[in-house]
Amino acid sequence: MITLEQIARALGGQVSGGQVLAPGPGQSARDRSLSIKIDETAPSGFVVHSFSGDDPIRCKDFLREKLGLPPFNGKTSAASKPIIVAEYDYVDEHGELLSQVVRYRPKGFRQRRPDGHGGWLWSLGNTRRVLYRLPELMESIAMKRPIFIAEGEKAVDALVKLGVPATCSPGGAGKWRNEYSKEFAGANVVILSDADEQGEQHAKMVSKLLAGIASNVSTIRLPELPLKGDAYDWVQDGGTAEQLWKLVDRPSAKRAPLIQISRDFVSGFVPPDYLVEGLMQRRYFYSFTARTGDGKTAVALVMAAHVALGRQLGGRDVEKGKVLYFAGENPTDVKMRWIAMAECMGFDADTIEVYFIEGAFHFKEVAARVRQEVETLSLEFSFIVIDTSAAYFDGEQENDNAQHGDYARRLRSLTKLPGGPTVLVLCHPVKNATRDNLVPRGGGAYIAEVDGNLTCLLTGKVIEVHWQVKFRGINFEPWHFELVEITAKILKDQKGEKIITIMVRALDDREHSKRMAETRSEEVDLMLAMLENAEASIAELGRTCGWLVTSGKDIGKPQKSKVVRKLAELKKATMVRNTLGVWELTEKGTQHAKKIQAKIQVKGRSEAF
Repeated sequence: MITLEQIARALGGQVSGGQVLAPGPGQSARDRSLSIKIDETAPSGFVVHSFSGDDPIRCKDFLREKLGLPPFNGKTSAASKPIIVAEYDYVDEHGELLSQVVRYRPKGFRQRRPDGHGGWLWSLGNTRRVLYRLPELMESIAMKRPIFIAEGEKAVDALVKLGVPATCSPGGAGKWRNEYSKEFAGANVVILSDADEQGEQHAKMVSKLLAGIASNVSTIRLPELPLKGDAYDWVQDGGTAEQLWKLVDRPSAKRAPLIQISRDFVSGFVPPDYLVEGLMQRRYFYSFTARTGDGKTAVALVMAAHVALGRQLGGRDVEKGKVLYFAGENPTDVKMRWIAMAECMGFDADTIEVYFIEGAFHFKEVAARVRQEVETLSLEFSFIVIDTSAAYFDGEQENDNAQHGDYARRLRSLTKLPGGPTVLVLCHPVKNATRDNLVPRGGGAYIAEVDGNLTCLLTGKVIEVHWQVKFRGINFEPWHFELVEITAKILKDQKGEKIITIMVRALDDREHSKRMAETRSEEVDLMLAMLENAEASIAELGRTCGWLVTSGKDIGKPQKSKVVRKLAELKKATMVRNTLGVWELTEKGTQHAKKIQAKIQVKGRSEAF
């Protein structure tokens, strides 16, 4: 039985005094001109009244549509009310229920989703859309079994009862979405067309969208189908699995054995195809998660240059190839870095085979255009960088993890571009992320779609690239880089002043140990300066530590930005705190600084730490 609470949720209204007050048809979300009461004695099962004077039949139809019921005909009785005769579950790859298609008698279909409280919401909203019987579909494709695509759930169930792998999309003919196609990568697909024009058009559309994704796509119409007949009718008339396989007429269209000898099992092994030796594989989709300012763009740009040049990076071989870089978050900054990198690394920015897309867009609005331009220009990319995921997010709610999961699946489609590129998506972490919990926005829904979540951590000027939560492949030792300031002869502002920007340089183990020791030394210097002068300003701390600007118009002035950066790092270690804008040593920091000070007095600075 439908409750007032379900009606209120469906219409965006509220329960008040035994009725629901909600927006009327065509009214704003704040409107409360429509009143609905449940009354089983009423012809429609509801008493509906419009305080705005809207047409009563229109209001009743509006309500019934929102609830997933057939239109009101003025003659509905208890005996003729629509009855649910079938429920088709749509689940994710783990078997979790996402939504349901409901079939009524008299014939009608509606879609609904769980409300989380044991009831239903009669709209899908932002629910992830998947194919019917998705887990069985994925298993069958993995077993290299041919897959049949029918038009509706009833037909699919009939085929499955015959032992035939089958699926369909929700909504019937014409409702196939682009993201469904990726599930059929490398599969042998047979589309079963319904016996009407609409069915033929649907089969053509699906066939076109699967082209280049599935290894083979064919379409057949089952014999002796009545007008508007489908696979369900064919099975009901005595159609068998054996007859179906004969119609397909492919020797390979037979059931693959479940039990395989070792030779057959290992024969299909495909060795890893690395873009970066031992770390990043071709056709893989990686998130690259770091907090703002921790160097993820600097690392990504250097990786892009090394791929285009085919140069080793950090002792790892890099496969040479074309690069596509989506510069969405701060394209001007990316331009400055790239100009300076060209001079520092010795490449020609005019001829290096790195291509850029400038500006932020909704990804789904430009995805087709990107693919078209790639094909028109006959480009084959080895590496694609998205900088950043947030700049191209195409969902409606940034805090909706399900939408982030859908978005990640769309980004993953870039691995299907010519060349089979590695895709690296730079991500901001979830709110309040710690150094050991760098998960991209979208959480588990996003992580589920990537092949690995690479991470980027900055300590002093040293960046550590590793992974957290998920990584498909052999584990690797952390990769270390150093942030360095760079400039170029042609990189100047409007007044002709040099512009200083940054890039990263790979560190070997010896260099990494040295830089970390220097970082610890600088942090100690700062703590000792605070111990000696608890009221020192940021500028005074910079002078005491000897951190002065060495070039430009500010030469000789204290590097206040460096002091602030070091204070932030010490704060993470609970050595300092900021109280109402005043930085001071914590009790832990004071004790640590005094111990070092005593050691220096006894052993000298070089032996103290």
